Amino acid sequence: MKLVIERLPHPISAMAYRFNHLEPGKLITGDYDGHIRLFVFYPERKATSSSETYSAITRVTLQDVLHGKYPPVECTDYGQLLQDIVRSVQFIESLGSFIVCAEENPLTTSRSRSRSEQSCSMVIHPLELSSTSVTKFYVSRGVTCFAFEPSNELLVSGGPDCDLRLWDIHRPDKPSVVLVGHTSSITFVFLQDAAEKIYSLDQKKIIKVWDVRNRVLLQTFSQFSTVLVKGVPACAYYNTRERELVVASNKLFVTPCCPEIALDRTDGDSHTKPVSVLLYNELYQLLVSCGFDSFIIVWDHRMNRKMTIITEAHTQVRNGVLEPVEITAACFDGKQQLLLTGARNGSLKIWNISGRTCLRTIQMDDDCEVTAVFWQANRILAMGWNHRVVEYAAFAENDEYPRGLQWRKLHSDDILCAAVSGTAPGVMATSSYAGELVFWMLETGQPYRRYDATNPRSRIPILFREGPESKPRKLTPRRSMFLASSGNVQQRRLSRIVMPSGLEQMRRLSIQSLLFLPSRPMVAEYGTLLGSLDNGTVQVWSHHAQGGFKGNFNGIHMAGDRIITMATDKANRFLFTGTALGYVKTWYIENGWIPDEDKFHVNKPALRVMFPFLLNDVVPGRAKRSTREQPKPWLLNSYQAHRTCVTGLVYLDATGLLLSCSSDRTIRLWSLGGRYIGLLGSPVNWESLATDVPLPTEYRFRIPPDLQREVSFTTAKVLRGGKDFPRIRTKSGGTGGLAGTIIVSTDRQKQTPLIGTYGSALVEPILNTTVLKLPTKEPKLRTIKLEQTYPSLPLYGYMVQFPIKPVEKSANVELLLDKTKMLQFKEEPHDPDVRD
Repeated sequence: MKLVIERLPHPISAMAYRFNHLEPGKLITGDYDGHIRLFVFYPERKATSSSETYSAITRVTLQDVLHGKYPPVECTDYGQLLQDIVRSVQFIESLGSFIVCAEENPLTTSRSRSRSEQSCSMVIHPLELSSTSVTKFYVSRGVTCFAFEPSNELLVSGGPDCDLRLWDIHRPDKPSVVLVGHTSSITFVFLQDAAEKIYSLDQKKIIKVWDVRNRVLLQTFSQFSTVLVKGVPACAYYNTRERELVVASNKLFVTPCCPEIALDRTDGDSHTKPVSVLLYNELYQLLVSCGFDSFIIVWDHRMNRKMTIITEAHTQVRNGVLEPVEITAACFDGKQQLLLTGARNGSLKIWNISGRTCLRTIQMDDDCEVTAVFWQANRILAMGWNHRVVEYAAFAENDEYPRGLQWRKLHSDDILCAAVSGTAPGVMATSSYAGELVFWMLETGQPYRRYDATNPRSRIPILFREGPESKPRKLTPRRSMFLASSGNVQQRRLSRIVMPSGLEQMRRLSIQSLLFLPSRPMVAEYGTLLGSLDNGTVQVWSHHAQGGFKGNFNGIHMAGDRIITMATDKANRFLFTGTALGYVKTWYIENGWIPDEDKFHVNKPALRVMFPFLLNDVVPGRAKRSTREQPKPWLLNSYQAHRTCVTGLVYLDATGLLLSCSSDRTIRLWSLGGRYIGLLGSPVNWESLATDVPLPTEYRFRIPPDLQREVSFTTAKVLRGGKDFPRIRTKSGGTGGLAGTIIVSTDRQKQTPLIGTYGSALVEPILNTTVLKLPTKEPKLRTIKLEQTYPSLPLYGYMVQFPIKPVEKSANVELLLDKTKMLQFKEEPHDPDVRD
């Protein structure tokens, strides 16, 4: 049907169309005078409406349609519902109504008018003309755009006053929430994920993303404002199916808006960039995570809910643009009420996370990454790439040193990690990139022991008089230790090359992570501090003045891997380690490195209850083979928890949960035995977790979608609780029926059938040499490349031994040797022309 409706009293400014297979198509229009009309199309009436022949294009007037003179189209005129230009109109099928909005004439103002004198800005009207249940909304300066979510009946409106208003349609007198952030008139708005997110576009072509539940701004997208011509209005359309936003002005752009997650391949992300810090607040029993996206998120891990979001926690101005700064360290105060964060640019901030407010900002140094922070009583200790510890007062009114009190400089390079003991007297351990380990007394701030990780059995003397400071030599552009890409672990400085074992000791080792065992006393015979080296070795130290190095063990099973983070329970029974390749290992350390360490024993029956798949009960697997020769600690399980670097681990003793964060932007929940529970921020929810009760035995665990394939044998067994994965065989029916599925159990041991052989070795020549000419077997020499970096190297290690083939002894060889002995090369040759 081709139809032209003529003689409209006012131009049409907004339209909406709805079509279903079981009902006729409907078109609703709004004009410049605020009139609303509904057109219903009946194309089947066209052939029977008149006996005359219609042309290709039918032209009718609006009055003819209103008076029923053209049966294929019926029109309902709702009158002038609004007082000005209709900006948007939309069908609401769940309510059987439509919503229209209008913007107030900018030449007139209604700010001084009372509510009875103001004109209506937005109306919800039923499709039936006779209905009286009309809902009206009054907004100063009018409404330009709106969006409605039928599931929770949330209405969001935006207008020229630059504010977003969230309405309860049953209470139109006052908006429930007002979101402020735009600096120009809002022209387009749409919702996502059952109104969990709001996207708004203003006249400056700036898009803002809002979190409805927490009522905060998540993201500001301003690239459209730089590429589109200023002064030219832009229109937008949101494709709900593809989750894409189309913006058109002098150019046309299509951008994805939070694309739908492929749940068959991933569970989603927790942050938009790598997660660097993971903390547990025992007071509120909530989880706090910080990332390189400069976000601070408070999680309720039991319900998979975001409680609080702080965006752009640390910022800096670069080239005139305000940009977020990566958060690299964080800790709580002693009362678990305030949060202290440190960033990549050397800034420190104190937060009240319940109120999302910053209480104080401290600048430690310019372009100096903060690697560790501690809150001790009323003091704040911060350290990083400045080679020293800086002390601040927790509150500005008590700060005698606004720029901080610097402790003695005992590190020759950047401080990578630090830890504070939980026993009296308080001790802090710091380690640098050069491998220096220093123990400090927290009460006095004085060092009392200094060691070298490369040569742990010897102590480095501490000089009481400091010499003149030398400027540190800049090697390469610094890179944070948490940055790791999939399939390639990026080192913080230079990539480590594979060197001969004899030359490996020439390179100084650095400690990547430090961990105190809080339940062990400060006794010289007890191992109280663990330090992970960048070669995968874990060293055990005693922080007593007469203690020192106690031993070490191997903590990795793959070449090139290293331990990035460690955690333990309160009783120090288990040690959890996370590596750069995404592996998490659980060790039993209850009776290790103590005076009675010869009595080191493991209660296997009790551990089998907590660990369904006990690693030391099985034979295969690289993880078990790597610890075969070390009696302690005992490796309980090992599995790949992430695809990239594990940056943080937190263990909850009350519930037996292990939480891990990674540079792959995820935070995952695991049971003590290594079973996967879920991912924070994922649309896939899990059963609610208790606060102080361990997981039930019948809990429904899952397997991460990204770890279902291409994982090791040990990881697959741990993720499945020690059960074999059943093989599925499909058998088709013989009579044309449906195919049947047979599950074959793999519990029984596989038996390989005997294969018949020839019975003896083949005799050369195996191939017929008269037909196929084989090439001569000459030795292939490898290319020799000498390492010129070091002052000396073992040359014999590069020598090549040539194959020697013995000569068979025969009569011809003996005759050849006799003739050779008869030759006299020293005498002059005999001339046959000269006679004696």
